[in-house]
This record gives sequence, structure tokens and C-alpha cells, in this order.
Amino acid sequence: MPVTFAISITPPPDDVKLRIEELLRKMPEPAAADFAGLRNLVESNLSVAAGLWGRCFRANERVAIEVVFNGVDPVRADGRSKGAADVGISKRYPGKTLIMEGAAYQIVHHRAPPQPGIVIELPVNDYLTDEMWFDPDAAGGSQDVPDERVDAVTVFLHEMAHAFGFNGRLNQDPARPDLWGQATQPVVSTFDERVRFHDGNFFFDGPSAVAENGGLVVPLSDRRGNNNDYSHIGNGAGKCPLGHCDLMTGYPWKRGHRYCISRLDLAILQDVGLPIA
Repeated sequence: MPVTFAISITPPPDDVKLRIEELLRKMPEPAAADFAGLRNLVESNLSVAAGLWGRCFRANERVAIEVVFNGVDPVRADGRSKGAADVGISKRYPGKTLIMEGAAYQIVHHRAPPQPGIVIELPVNDYLTDEMWFDPDAAGGSQDVPDERVDAVTVFLHEMAHAFGFNGRLNQDPARPDLWGQATQPVVSTFDERVRFHDGNFFFDGPSAVAENGGLVVPLSDRRGNNNDYSHIGNGAGKCPLGHCDLMTGYPWKRGHRYCISRLDLAILQDVGLPIA
């Protein structure tokens, strides 16, 4: 049985809802006429992403996804498990508690962590209405992604992957490069358990991922230039054919393009502990 997902969309306060509708009105060809219409598009596009992820796992679980609209300090979309669960002591980082992302824990252990479910935050700014493209036929995929737009299904696939396990706790503070790669928190994640820091760069060395990457460790993002943090794939320090074009790349996405879950993404999640179908 595939994993299934229960999607709920939390209505924002009235002032945030009005701001969303103002942003929609500014668009020459708005995705929706009002918040209600946008809400329906969010649900339909997220449902497609959830279905694609669900059949990747060998488990019979139903995981909750809550969508919220961030009207306070938004930049881009964000996705994460609401909580995590203690799964032991780290072997790579002695003395640190090892945790698994809550959504992954539920899928693996068939019980919910103290804070169950996934949360996806959508920004209340031009990124939501001007950059993200919500497919009006998300289930059918009959329309091309417009140039210069980011496919919403891609965004949801990416953010759900962070909730499943692409999420580290090692230090990568841009202001403290001297602390990079150190476990400065009391906990590390099952993702971190497979992360190696060498010569200023992060690498993922899980056996499934290494095998998928032609026997080489997978370079993780180095946060330099326009690259993202190490919970993503890709930097110039190592070889990875998918480094720039993977769903979980740390480099900017190609606009007008749909991204798919790759074999490398699944291999990394398998190393993190998920039962891949």
C-alpha cells in the first residue's frame, strides 16, 4: 500500500487574505480571482505532489499535511515535519541524540511522533502570485509550465522531501564558517548521520546514494554564491551528474520546467531510513 496524505489548508487572518487578493489583482493574468480560487489550486497541485511521493514508500500510513500562509516574514516556500522523534545515539557524532523527521518516523515505525504531520508554508508576496505557477490541470499535466515561472507541483515535491529527511542540524551559519560541519546542537538527524564534512564542503556518503552516484560521495550545497544550504544537492567540490538539475538541487531551479523525484533522491531517503518501494 502507498502512503497517503490528508491535506488541510489553514485559512489566514482576514488581513492576510486581503493582501493575497491584492497581489492577485496586480497580476495581468492571475491564477485565481480570489483567495478561494487560489486555495483550490494549492490543494489540487499539492494533491498531485503527495500522490507522487506516496507511491515511493512501502508503508500503509496516512500522514497529515497542513498548508499555512506566512504573512509575517515570507521569502520563499518552506516545508518541514512538525516534529521529530528520538531514535537513539549518533554513531558519527558521539554523545549526540539521533532524531528522525516526524513524517519519516511515522512511515517507518507506524506510529505518530509527539508532533505529527508536515507543515508547508507559502509566502504572502510576489513569489506566491507572480513566480509560482499553479497548474489548472495538475492531475492531467496537460499544460506547459510558462517561461520564467516555478512549477507549484515541483515546489511541493521539494518541500515534502525536506519533511521526509532532507534536513540537517549541523552548523552552516554563514556568519561562522569556522563552525561549519560541527554538531553544535544536542541533536543530529538521520540525514546528518550520513553527512561528511571535508575541506570546507559537505558530502553525503550513504551507501545507496553513493551507489546511485557512480560510487562517489554526493556533494551537498555549500551556501556560497547563489547555492543553498547542505540539506540540498550540489556544489563544485564533487561530481554528481544531477547536481544542478535534481529536484533537491541547491542551485536555482530552471524556470518553465517540471522536476521529478529522482533515483538519487530516493537513494538518499533510503539511507536516511525510509522504506523505498
